[in-house]
Amino acid sequence: MDKKKHLLITGKIGSGKSTLISKILIAQNEPVYGFFTKKEKPDSSGICHVYVHDPNQPRKYTKENCVGVCTIGGSIGFSNIFDHHAFLLNNIPEGSLVVMDELGTMESEASLFCSAVLSILDENFRVIASLKCKDSPFLNAIRNHSGAKLYSINTENRESLYKDILQDPELGFFFNRVRKLTT
Repeated sequence: MDKKKHLLITGKIGSGKSTLISKILIAQNEPVYGFFTKKEKPDSSGICHVYVHDPNQPRKYTKENCVGVCTIGGSIGFSNIFDHHAFLLNNIPEGSLVVMDELGTMESEASLFCSAVLSILDENFRVIASLKCKDSPFLNAIRNHSGAKLYSINTENRESLYKDILQDPELGFFFNRVRKLTT
């Protein structure tokens, strides 16, 4: 059985993807690189802004890190802002833990950003990523990566999934440290 270095979590909005990732990151107890995205509540006009954040910096909400907006009619990604934030996936020490929460379709036109994500998966890193339940060439390339193990989370399994993931023998390389902390 091949060992997997990357843990991918997919599920609908509100299913618990980010909560599960946070729980795993706390248990890892080591430096984390990568990014978090956060969709804010709608403003008075019904627009939700989406921001990208460095996991090691205080969160900020500015035009410089607003990567897109969501409206009733759909979402619009700002590829130039995504591409600018590809730096969050550069110069990471080999073997490090990289979080990518969350990957979706908004960044599909951001070639530098998408390239950086796919490069991280091909290098010597351990990745925890959440993926939208959408179909796109970018997301499919991530889902089908040979080093990745994909889990689906929903309201029925979100409480038990953490333990299931920790006990997955394919993710042994990834979680040996966590297993020692939880056994």
